Amino acid sequence: MSQMNMSFVRIGACVTSAVALACIPAPAASAGVLYAADGALSTAGNLYRVDTATGLTTTVGALVDAAGASYAINGMAWDSVNQWLWGTTSGASPTLANGLVRINPLTGQVTQVGSLGLTPPNFGADLDMQRGTLYGWAEGSLSSLMTINTATGAATVVGPNGQNLNTTGSGLASNAQGTMFSAPDLATGSLWQVNAATGQLFGPTSFSGGTANGRIGALEFLGSTLFGVELVGSGVSGITSNQLVSINPVTGAITAIGQFRDASTLQFNRYIDAIAVPAPGAIALLGLAGVVGIRRRR
Repeated sequence: MSQMNMSFVRIGACVTSAVALACIPAPAASAGVLYAADGALSTAGNLYRVDTATGLTTTVGALVDAAGASYAINGMAWDSVNQWLWGTTSGASPTLANGLVRINPLTGQVTQVGSLGLTPPNFGADLDMQRGTLYGWAEGSLSSLMTINTATGAATVVGPNGQNLNTTGSGLASNAQGTMFSAPDLATGSLWQVNAATGQLFGPTSFSGGTANGRIGALEFLGSTLFGVELVGSGVSGITSNQLVSINPVTGAITAIGQFRDASTLQFNRYIDAIAVPAPGAIALLGLAGVVGIRRRR
């Protein structure tokens, strides 16, 4: 399998490849389905299901639109109202670089929404859908919380992070109580809370168990469990480790689950950087919606 860049998405989300993850709890069950997406190096990405116990991936479908154009995804979030995944595209996406798209979680088919319109136009993103508002975290010189207009794709800076952090990670997720968390620095740094109204980071909890020079590329809650993507290596093409982890939001303890690998070939998925989790019962609803067209989460 070609190199990938992955990210997490919640339902219930480079120059090489971009991957995003999303998790959809099964109906009448506590276990969930974690989704990932990839694609960079100007190559077509794919949507995957991820085993939350091992990190092994199973392909759902190619990240292409109705015309066959391919996309690289670096952030995802589940929309419980419309029953689809939101995704942001990387700066190296073959189509609509640095844009917002919708993703069919049953097939991986992509529908364009529009450009994020950021300056500079770099959006190392993770996404979080909270009470109808789509949030994203911009890395690099922006290093800020953003809101994204789901009708146009336009991104707006909420405010500076308040910690003078030039962020290398972009993990962003909210728990069931609406508390937003971010992992903007290294996996040996801290898990921060985020003020969604101002964009400021506060209340850091120091990580333990993270890999030196690793960074958290995505975060997502599945129930009370916080999942993350830990990337180790320089840039994107230099990634040497790309693994699913769980993070204790109270203590900051990081626990490795497993490298992202194809369940059939065990080939290493290079760059997972987005995850998402659907609401309970979403799978059943999606199955019905697949007959007439897919719709969204919160």
